[in-house]
Amino acid sequence: MAAFWPRTRRLVLRDRFAEKRIGDLASELGWPRREEYPADPEEGTDYQVVWAVAPSLTLHYCEDEISRHSYLVVAGEDPVAVRGTAELMEFRLDIWRLDELLDEIDAAAGPAQLARAVVRAGLGCPEEFDERFFSRLHGALRHPDPRVRERALWAVSYVPWPNYRPQLSFIRENDAMEDLRGTAGILLEALDEMAL
Repeated sequence: MAAFWPRTRRLVLRDRFAEKRIGDLASELGWPRREEYPADPEEGTDYQVVWAVAPSLTLHYCEDEISRHSYLVVAGEDPVAVRGTAELMEFRLDIWRLDELLDEIDAAAGPAQLARAVVRAGLGCPEEFDERFFSRLHGALRHPDPRVRERALWAVSYVPWPNYRPQLSFIRENDAMEDLRGTAGILLEALDEMAL
């Protein structure tokens, strides 16, 4: 996908492995499979397939190993076509809606369920700042259970808004878990690079 093309947020699928379902739908709609990229854990890249919706419009399917979810991204030159294709995907496929991602965090019955909901919400949150997502992920960064804090750090890595900086600094300097301190430091470095 061209770096400058408008794109959707990650449309998180309820099915972890949905490539066949997406491929069947793409075939039905006449969208040719254009590219496939294998997963490379050493490089930190996930499995991805790209379909050509139109000459300057693509559908990307990705299997994210960190969150253990699959997602779609629509990208293209024309924002109206991007939005229309995303709406079609949401209508035809079982995709987590924004409110559902938030509701799952609010309804989590314990730390393990909360950790899963937090990382899923991070994966599917909007690219632009959203106070609803920020407040929940920020709260998870301060959770007493290290499993929740760890998944919250991964959630923040998907869309590292600068608003997380104070809490990330606190984790880097004070968290009892060395791994979490290190991850927070990496995220802060990423934020510094984005600011340049």
